[in-house]
Amino acid sequence: MNYIFVDSEYIDRVVFNISVQLERMLGRQVPRADLPCWLECVALDGGVHSDENETHVAIIHEKETTAFRNFAPADFEKELNGKAFKSYLGEFSVACYPVEEIVTKSELICEMIKQVGQDEKTERVMVTVNMDEYGNEIKDVVQHIAGKDVTILDMSPIMGRGFNQENLGFSVMAALGIKGSELK
Repeated sequence: MNYIFVDSEYIDRVVFNISVQLERMLGRQVPRADLPCWLECVALDGGVHSDENETHVAIIHEKETTAFRNFAPADFEKELNGKAFKSYLGEFSVACYPVEEIVTKSELICEMIKQVGQDEKTERVMVTVNMDEYGNEIKDVVQHIAGKDVTILDMSPIMGRGFNQENLGFSVMAALGIKGSELK
């Protein structure tokens, strides 16, 4: 079993920033990012390689945010929560979690990662969150997960132990439909 944890506001901001830069470079409008494509890329970056996988995606968002601005599909309740899709990497099931007043986003994500890290069925954990804002808490949690492959995807290098790191920009560019040959 694999888990992907996504800070929705963070990844939406990253996609927007990359889109703006790519539109300037390419001289054309870039479409919204393909969420299933991006999730497949994240899974590949996290070490998922066969078609017999079950991957749970947890999209954590602020209570007032109801949809992605830069992904399709976008609406958390109508299009994403409780939905699933099958790909060449297996089945991806999506659940959306609004942050309530009783916890912060970092507390919620850390607790969720702790829970799946203790589950013996968990093989891989992939995390895309705002490392600049609450990265130390995330690193502390993932460093204590034993026997699991943990990958953090971020735009900047991360210091720490107990996890792998992948550059978030590559998966975002793939989800935006940008090929390396287009970049000069």
